[in-house]
Amino acid sequence: MQDQRKQIVRDLFAAFNANQIEDLVGRLLAEDLAYRGPGRAGGADAWLTAWRETQVTFPGSQFEITTQTVDGDTVTSEFTFSGTHQGNLAGFEPTGKSFQVSGQSVTVFNGEQIVAIEESIDGAALFSQLGLSP
Repeated sequence: MQDQRKQIVRDLFAAFNANQIEDLVGRLLAEDLAYRGPGRAGGADAWLTAWRETQVTFPGSQFEITTQTVDGDTVTSEFTFSGTHQGNLAGFEPTGKSFQVSGQSVTVFNGEQIVAIEESIDGAALFSQLGLSP
């Protein structure tokens, strides 16, 4: 079961990279998903909105999982997020600058369904690389 859960998380990241995330949502996410990510919290709608906005702000961006661990029902994935700033980000106009930052996703399962996701990235590094920090 542990390897299967790790693969489900890898499938989610691969679907984002291929701009096909919506194909997996109904099948993998619990209706009462609890989501918390950069600047956002809520359910499945909030998670999907975050992914859509990421694809608009950083079209063609990619996530690469660097390590994964499993502890019971929880899969923790460390990743690298890279792309180019081409859309509005927190009120900042696109810079056209490329970036590569680290992040983490903690995914909690109930059976084969995802019931909670908490995501974070190194926001300070992102803003610095985009030339948006003071």
